[in-house]
Amino acid sequence: MPRPMEIKAGDLLIDLCQKEFGEDSQDHYKEDEKSSKVLAHLSAPFNPRYLSFTTTRGNSIYWSAGNKADVLNREWWTFKVRAHEGQHMWDWPWLKWVYGLPHLLLIAFLIPFVVFGKLWALACIGMLLAGLGIGYIFPRNKAWFFPWSIAGAAACVGIGIWKTQWATVWLGAGALCVTPALNWLGFAMGRAIAELRGYTISMACNHWRYGHINRSTVDWIVRHFTGPSYYFMLPWKWLATKLVLRQIKKIEDGRILKSPWANKVYAIMRETNIAPERY
Repeated sequence: MPRPMEIKAGDLLIDLCQKEFGEDSQDHYKEDEKSSKVLAHLSAPFNPRYLSFTTTRGNSIYWSAGNKADVLNREWWTFKVRAHEGQHMWDWPWLKWVYGLPHLLLIAFLIPFVVFGKLWALACIGMLLAGLGIGYIFPRNKAWFFPWSIAGAAACVGIGIWKTQWATVWLGAGALCVTPALNWLGFAMGRAIAELRGYTISMACNHWRYGHINRSTVDWIVRHFTGPSYYFMLPWKWLATKLVLRQIKKIEDGRILKSPWANKVYAIMRETNIAPERY
């Protein structure tokens, strides 16, 4: 049975989310939510377990499928997850630009090929979609997905250059140099930074309550950062480990409280006597 202090802390955190992020900050359950099922299909070629993860969109939390009973009954677990996702909602005003701008540049780069290549370019984009479809059917067999996607991309660029009388050669060369780097920095590295901030709050909650963070927790986070759960956003295990340990140091010496959201979560834990005074 959950203890009264955990129930109170959970209620205070819900109130804080609605105060900071608006009354539209609500809980949704992925198994009941149509848009989450659509996103699960779109992400299946890369991560067939999308429904198994709790995520945020805008100011709302989308709880992982099958965890409705846990959200209602496991108060401490729910508190930590809500604190983690609350950090993402706090970061969203700047994070949406980190995610969005590189993809807008990529779309802008593709417009000339679609305009000048017309049906030919659209046919090549169809090959890309075929790659996604094959990746969805065989989510663990990338041998089918990548060749179709690469062939579609190469054909789209080639036909676009041909139809524009080679006028887009320089544009294509520049895009090949700039666009992948921007997308890596925006989507992969931006997401790594965001998730590191979220997991820092999760670890901080454990430290504030129990006074320590288990090494198994560090290894679990590193596996997520370097694996398919987050689309291999930070594929270097040594770097992921170093970054997580650096955040633990900030938690242990109290520097984490310079973060506004961490400070608010810690204040709730102190008010409800879940955490003793640590600093």
